[in-house]
Amino acid sequence: MIEYTYDRQGNLLSVDDGYRPLTYEYDPQNRLIAEHQGWGTLRYGYDACGRLKYLRLPDNNQLGFNHDKGGHLATVELNGALLTSHLFDAGREHQRAQGKLLSSYQYDEHARLFNHGICDIEGTRYRRQYSYDKAGNLRYLLDTRKGEHRYHYDTLNRLVRADHSQAAQERFAYTPAGNRLTLQDGRHYDYDAFGNLIRERRGQAHSVVTEYRYDCQQRLIGLTRPNGQTVHYRYDPFGRRISKTVAGTTTEFFWQGDRLIAEHHAQRHRSYVYEPDSVRPLALLEGFGPQHTTPFHYQLDHLGTAQELTTPDGEIVWSAHYRADGRTTRLDVEKVENPLRSQGQYFDRESGLHYHRHRYYDPDNGRCLAGGQDQRLSVSAQIHGAGLQADESSRRDQTINSTPPPTTRRPTTGTTANKNTYPTVQTANHRPF
Repeated sequence: MIEYTYDRQGNLLSVDDGYRPLTYEYDPQNRLIAEHQGWGTLRYGYDACGRLKYLRLPDNNQLGFNHDKGGHLATVELNGALLTSHLFDAGREHQRAQGKLLSSYQYDEHARLFNHGICDIEGTRYRRQYSYDKAGNLRYLLDTRKGEHRYHYDTLNRLVRADHSQAAQERFAYTPAGNRLTLQDGRHYDYDAFGNLIRERRGQAHSVVTEYRYDCQQRLIGLTRPNGQTVHYRYDPFGRRISKTVAGTTTEFFWQGDRLIAEHHAQRHRSYVYEPDSVRPLALLEGFGPQHTTPFHYQLDHLGTAQELTTPDGEIVWSAHYRADGRTTRLDVEKVENPLRSQGQYFDRESGLHYHRHRYYDPDNGRCLAGGQDQRLSVSAQIHGAGLQADESSRRDQTINSTPPPTTRRPTTGTTANKNTYPTVQTANHRPF
C-alpha cells in the first residue's frame, strides 16, 4: 500500500511506500522549495518572475540560473562560478560557452539544426553538419571527428540502410507491427504471459543464458547473468529506479521529476545538470561537495545524444561512436566514465541495457523488455528523434508549473494517486532544439 498526503491547497506533501518515503515543502506561493528523497534533499529558490533561481543539490553544491530579458537561460553557475553561458535569438540558442569551448548553432527554415561548430581561441575544433530529405528524415551527417554518415529510407520513412565512413554498413528489415521478436542474430528470446522478456539464450546450443525477473507492476527487479552473477533493482512510488546492486555494490539514484539528478555509492558521487525543461544533459559534476567537485561539459548531437564530454579547458575526456539504432560501437576516449547515452537513457554496464525512465531498452535488438510498455523504439526514431522526442514532450508540461496538476488534488490523506504527478518547478521558457 502506498499512502499519499496533501495540504489544504492540494499540494502533495508526502508519499510513503514503506521503503523510501518522499516528502515535499512549499512556500506561501505554493512553489516547491524542498523535496526529500531518502538520503538527500533538493532545495529550490525563485526569482521575482517565479523562475528557478537556484537549485541546491544533495551534496550541497548549488546551481544558479540567470535569464535574459526575454526569459531565456543566460548563464548557469556552480557555487557562484560560471559553468555555462547561452545566447538566444528568435527563441533559439545560437551560442553556448562551456569553459574555453564555444558552440555555435545554425538552423534551417524548418528550425532544424543543420550546423554545429565547436571552437576555441585557436579556431574550430570540430563540426557536425546535418541535411534532411523532403520528409524531414536525416539524410546526411558529417562529423569532422567521426566521419560521414548517410541514411536511406523506404517509402514508409523507415530506415533501411546506414553507410558510415568509419564503420561497417548497417541494414534493417521490418516485420509487421506488433510481431514479437523471438530470434535474432542467433539469440533466442522467451517471454512470460504479460509479454515481458524473461530469458535470453545465445551461443552454442543457446547455452549462454540471461534471465530477467519482474515485480507485480511489471518492473524489472533483477537479472541473472550468464556467469551466475545477480543484479537487483528497486523503485520509488513513482516507478523511478532508486537503486541497483551489482556484485555487492549498491548505487543509489536521486531524481528531480523524470530527470536523474545524482547517483551515489561508496566510491563515487556524481550529479547531472540538464538544459531547462528537458533531459538533454548539460554538465556532469564528478565528486561530492563543493570542495571536491570537478565539472565536465556535454557536447550533444541534434537529438541530445551525448557525443563527447569535455573539461573546462576543452580536452575531450569521453567520446562515443554509435550505430543507427543507438548502440555504442566503441569509445575512442574514456578518461571519465559516462553512462548517459540518447537523451533520457542511462547505460547499465552490467546488462548492456539502457534504462529509460519507465522502461529498459535493449539497443542490440531495438526493443524494450517489458510487454506493458512500448515494445519497439524504432531505428528511425533513433536517427531523427521521433520516438524519443515524443516520449519527452509528453512530459514537458509537467516541468513548467510549480504546483501539481489538478488530477493530484485529493483529500488530505489517501492511498491512491495518479502515477508521476510529483511536484515540479518552472525553470525557463525555452527549449533550445
